[in-house]
Amino acid sequence: MQMMRFACVALLAISTGCTQTSGLRQRVIFQGEPVGSDFWLAAPHVLVVKILKAELQGRPEPLEPKKKLVLQLVKFTAEVENVITGIQLDNVISFYFFLNPDQSPRYWLEPGKRYVVFLRDEDGALRTMADCSQLALRVYSGRHAQRQLPTNLGPGPTIVYVLLVPGSECNFSEFGMHLAPDQLDEYASPRYIASLMSQLQQHAAPALRDRACLATAQAFWFRPPCLASCVKSSDAQIRETATVLLSGRDDKIGAPERLRKAPLSLMPTRMEEYIEGRLEMFTSDVRPEVRRSACEDLGRLFPVRRYPQCK
Repeated sequence: MQMMRFACVALLAISTGCTQTSGLRQRVIFQGEPVGSDFWLAAPHVLVVKILKAELQGRPEPLEPKKKLVLQLVKFTAEVENVITGIQLDNVISFYFFLNPDQSPRYWLEPGKRYVVFLRDEDGALRTMADCSQLALRVYSGRHAQRQLPTNLGPGPTIVYVLLVPGSECNFSEFGMHLAPDQLDEYASPRYIASLMSQLQQHAAPALRDRACLATAQAFWFRPPCLASCVKSSDAQIRETATVLLSGRDDKIGAPERLRKAPLSLMPTRMEEYIEGRLEMFTSDVRPEVRRSACEDLGRLFPVRRYPQCK
């Protein structure tokens, strides 16, 4: 899990004309600081909302005296469509966020658009989990009934379901263009993500089927059987991309060789490092058979690396 580093500052009085927000404190994540998914998923309220209004509150204020960083309090008003984590709130809620006006790209939630938001309670108001930088998961899949959501699987898989399963009010063309399954591996297992992408490949809308097929191939570096139908698509871009994928000309990772020699190199780096580190611990075990097995596993999984304890 990545470490979360906060810059927490003292209480700042904001002239908003609303006493409810006068005690809000900034919880700043500076741009470029790593924040793991565990932080966001620990939010007391994980919701799917449709933004109704975004209003600046008062004037921008410096983070600290003589500091260049200036923050602007923003009030978002939103319709709650789904509760992923937490208790049922009002149908329409307001929550607050301190914006860095000079940050690029700027964090902003557009009225009329859907998002997964991660909120907490502070001083009687709803707040984003952090300020300046913030996780913005845009929902292109439309509206989902609460009973449809697999909340029993946990917040991560439920978020993935919302992002990858089309609901009502879904614009299939826009949804298909924004499929990004490779960006969701922090929230659910590859097997679960692949199963939802497989369902999209059977969708009634041909264009969405083809887009799901291409997104799967490009995200996971393998060639699913559905590519054969993509080369017959009426969309020239889909035909061209599928043809290139099937030809193997874009195989920049050398999948056949990697699968034969180093399959763990296809996993996220953090997972590869974890497996290697755990096995290397066993190379110092007092039991000879354990040391021997650990060295054999390391040699098979990481053939180009050398370990002092393995002779």
